[in-house]
Amino acid sequence: MKLISLFIVFVHVVSVNAQLLMYEPFDYTPSNSNGLFTQSGGIWSNVNTGDSILVSGGSLTFPGLLQSSGNKITFDGSGTDNYRLFTPQTSGSIYASFVLNITSLGTLNSSGTYVLNLVSTTSTSAFGACVWLKMGAIPGTYNIGISNRSNSLPTYSSINFDINSTQFIVLAYTIVPGDANDISSIWINSNQFGGPEPANPVTASGGVDFLASGVGRILLRQPGSNSAAPFLEIDEIRVGTTWEAVTPACTGSITYFADIDGDSFGNPNNSIQSCSAPFGYVTDNTDCDDNNNQINPETVWFVDADQDGYGDPNNFTTSCLAPPGTTLNGDDCDDFNSQIALPSIYYTDSDGDGFGDDATGLESCSQPPNTITIGGDCDDMNDQIYPGASELCDAVDNNCDGNIDEGLTFIIYYTDSDNDGFGTGSTGSSLCENPGLGFSTNNEDCDDSNGQINPNATDILDNGIDENCDGVDGILGLMDGHFGISTIYPNPTNGNSTLNFSSILTGEISVRDLTGKIVIRQSFDDKEIKIASSILPSGTYIVEINFSGAKLFSKLMKY
Repeated sequence: MKLISLFIVFVHVVSVNAQLLMYEPFDYTPSNSNGLFTQSGGIWSNVNTGDSILVSGGSLTFPGLLQSSGNKITFDGSGTDNYRLFTPQTSGSIYASFVLNITSLGTLNSSGTYVLNLVSTTSTSAFGACVWLKMGAIPGTYNIGISNRSNSLPTYSSINFDINSTQFIVLAYTIVPGDANDISSIWINSNQFGGPEPANPVTASGGVDFLASGVGRILLRQPGSNSAAPFLEIDEIRVGTTWEAVTPACTGSITYFADIDGDSFGNPNNSIQSCSAPFGYVTDNTDCDDNNNQINPETVWFVDADQDGYGDPNNFTTSCLAPPGTTLNGDDCDDFNSQIALPSIYYTDSDGDGFGDDATGLESCSQPPNTITIGGDCDDMNDQIYPGASELCDAVDNNCDGNIDEGLTFIIYYTDSDNDGFGTGSTGSSLCENPGLGFSTNNEDCDDSNGQINPNATDILDNGIDENCDGVDGILGLMDGHFGISTIYPNPTNGNSTLNFSSILTGEISVRDLTGKIVIRQSFDDKEIKIASSILPSGTYIVEINFSGAKLFSKLMKY
């Protein structure tokens, strides 16, 4: 945000002839690149280097001060300073005034910085009557102060000033005979234009006095690169030997009235004299309630005959004060019946399901034909679709809640092309009803083109076909028989497994992974055979046992 502050700086130095020593309205061509030195044709001299102080279009004003002319200057940080000469003063009091607009606090902090001061006639660094700015006690505000010299402590006003508001400052530098006893003073927002200086300024002292050559320059100072720098504008600088010289009153002032509620009608009991309209003031003085922007001379009042708080829209009057028996509301449908007030909204119900189409809503005091007062129908051409209807499995929002088929049970179905009750596929379709023949709730079929091949089929040995989808052509699993075979244990295992027979047998064991690759092959001639399964990665394996012309299979799980 930006702060606008009007400062009039007066430096008090007693002079034999009271006069205006300098007036600067910045009546130069605005530029975003050329600095004040260039645009003023050298009237303002440069000090230091860096970003320039720029001339900007438009003037700053303050109520009661002589109307502004020309333009203004802007700066916001470290860079070039500019000073202008005036007739040197070696005694008494010097006054200076200017209008200041703080457009943003920027990096301004509680330590503060100074932005304008007087300078010794023969120096560019002997500063006095320095105007200081610092962050205020309330967030978004700032304080204004003064120091006698740039290296002496500033004294601040306790007022917290808002950003983007103009302040009027008067500053005085008084040269007192003797050593180190000069005094600087500042007045903020004085409404005394012309005449003698007002009493009770904020004052500051301390530091060495100016040189014998006196005071002869005024300086616009940009804070250093390490200083807190606000964004500001300055206009209407005056330097003189009297208060009157630097505080000219505006001419042709008129009366403005406060417009607190911003309805363009002013309060006749709150006025100010000014040459231009202050912010929040208007020339009108006919508002009867300046705290309510709904109440003014153009307010429409509706007659409320039945006293139900709602007026007749066809019977009204315009005035600032409310006539007896009127109200601001003009929505009464029947002003002779206190039980009938606001109009209702009626909806077309094309399908007759008791719910209307929201898009057809019409506000009316009486019910049009074929309408109802309940809306919310999301399909007014289908009487089975309305708010509260039962949700069906049909990919339609039956109950108009914005969701489709919500609250129903969904099951994943897989394609079962051979209709053997076993499907195939990796994903399937999630459906809220059984799609019928050709689908299954499992995907365990290993050949969905042959109804004789599925997990329930009986495997035919050694025909090269896995009829029961267990991964092998043969019987998977060891059974007790005349060979006295027992199962593999432990199974599942995380180490080695053992195959135990009731008697000594001779044969060969092959362990295959699910790709058919043999990962273990070993011969045996014993009743107890150790299988080196500890070397295998985790997974499922098929153990093939060949002995005495027989062939058996079993699964082995390794984890």
